[in-house]
Amino acid sequence: MLNEAAKDKRLVLEMKLQQASYDASLAERRYAACDPDNRIIASELEKRWEQALGRVRSFEQRLDTDIAAAPEVDVTRLEGLAQDLERAWTAPATSMRDKKLLIRTLIEDIVADIDDDTGEIVLVVHWKGGRHTELRVKTPKSGEHNARTSEEALGIIREMAGRWSDASIAACLNRMGMPTGQGKTWNAKRVSSIRRVNDIHGYLSADKDGPWRTVPNTDN
Repeated sequence: MLNEAAKDKRLVLEMKLQQASYDASLAERRYAACDPDNRIIASELEKRWEQALGRVRSFEQRLDTDIAAAPEVDVTRLEGLAQDLERAWTAPATSMRDKKLLIRTLIEDIVADIDDDTGEIVLVVHWKGGRHTELRVKTPKSGEHNARTSEEALGIIREMAGRWSDASIAACLNRMGMPTGQGKTWNAKRVSSIRRVNDIHGYLSADKDGPWRTVPNTDN
């Protein structure tokens, strides 16, 4: 944002002015402590002091010019932005850096807590200016996450689970081009995990705890 770049530029000028003022003060003390009878050294120290004061005046002028040249804030546009933050946030021209600046500009902090009675995560947003907003998010159940298995893939697993092994189901899903919720290919272990999370009973011969085992074919 241009406003942020202008702030950075002004901060640099202010720091340079501060350093120049310190150098000028130091040069003045050195000149005051000099033996006035030693005219050569006194003259050199006075010259350095004048140069330091010149740098101070130079940075003061640059800072005054920068302040005078700063663009006026369009209050109407700012109010419009405040009323439509979603559009500003999702605009193609809004970079990730701009979004971070928006967050730092608008939000003081966020306090998170858990409501044991409702099973929700409670987020209290402290906006700059003193207002607060409470948001509630359902606590994810065990095994739940944002990268979830598609309903289509779950339907196939449910349909095949009673008659086919986890390895066979995985092979079928892979042939159909259906990745896992994390975008990975399927294998027997991943199918088994999804079954258990969704309480889908599997093919008994594929279940290590089941009473049935596959007997190898011994016919010639």
